[in-house]
Amino acid sequence: MKLLLLDYDNTIARPQSKPSLKTLQTLALLSQKNYVAVITGGRSFTELKKLFVKNLPKEKKALLQSIFLCTEYGNLIYSWDKKWSVLSKSTPLRESEAEKVRKLIENITWSKYGIQKSYGRRIRKRISYISIDCLGMNAPREIKERWDSNKKKRESIKEEIQEEIDKKYDIYITGRNTIDIIPKGFNKADCVLRLCRLLNIDLKECIFFGDEFNKDGNDYPILSLGIKHYKVENPEETLKLLNNI
Repeated sequence: MKLLLLDYDNTIARPQSKPSLKTLQTLALLSQKNYVAVITGGRSFTELKKLFVKNLPKEKKALLQSIFLCTEYGNLIYSWDKKWSVLSKSTPLRESEAEKVRKLIENITWSKYGIQKSYGRRIRKRISYISIDCLGMNAPREIKERWDSNKKKRESIKEEIQEEIDKKYDIYITGRNTIDIIPKGFNKADCVLRLCRLLNIDLKECIFFGDEFNKDGNDYPILSLGIKHYKVENPEETLKLLNNI
């Protein structure tokens, strides 16, 4: 039994989209003899159910006991036993700590980075970290695609935040307009270790698929585990790799 760990956006599906039918069929097939875990920072449990679980082949849904939904960087892990329930939940970020981070973000001069307005709420407190939608949660897709495609603006924002923030936090640039501020000990690598303990799986039996292994990316901590991993450019490349397993 192996543990296959997959990022969601740009790994098994395009942002805010469902995986292709072939990808869903392949993951369902692999879940017959392997554990399959989807680890995401940007997709909620509700989104993963709607985009991923509900689109699995109907005849394969008995295999849900082999599938784990790991949201908020794996700080919430959901498992299936006749219904979805929380298998593991990390310690919540204290409100006093979250407020310090909020005030720091609110003092950023966003116009320096080409942002003249916010499309809805910009700061979201998750269970164990703070997520910044630089353009706002409701920014149109075309604006998200255009604003910071090379991530240079967010690299500058990250540098500004790092000068002010406590060193006990990690900062990741992810998606098309997002920056996540996470206390150390709550990243994707920590999730993998937690899930391995719960499933009694050795790290040597893990394979991770992701698209953000650069030093600012949220898949970067996985490299510290020394597990087998694949950096992919898109869901089509992930499907090819999965078909080889």
